[in-house]
Amino acid sequence: MPPDPAAGWELSASIVQKALRSWPERPVNWPIYPNHPFRVPDRATNRPPRAPEVAAGAEIALELVAALGVRRVVAIGRKAEGALAAAGIEAVAVRHPAQGGAALFAAQMAVLGREAA
Repeated sequence: MPPDPAAGWELSASIVQKALRSWPERPVNWPIYPNHPFRVPDRATNRPPRAPEVAAGAEIALELVAALGVRRVVAIGRKAEGALAAAGIEAVAVRHPAQGGAALFAAQMAVLGREAA
């Protein structure tokens, strides 16, 4: 991971990766919407994923949880939490790092990382 994100939409991903560095084992990390949502036609923009996109991503997450035998799922943000719950996946919810949530997210992930040790 580069120390500075190349684009603004990578900032949340870099915050997530930084929070996971202290975990004793690297967990599976999968976005609820694994594509880059942008405002057409400018691919350099960023927008929140739409409800159908999140629902489709939850189907993939459900398959990953089942295939990998995941013991604990962490939902990063309300959209992920809601999509996972709708798919029948129990998850611990943490604050999404975007929109001023980075400090709370990092603190919550540090607690979860210590629990994983």
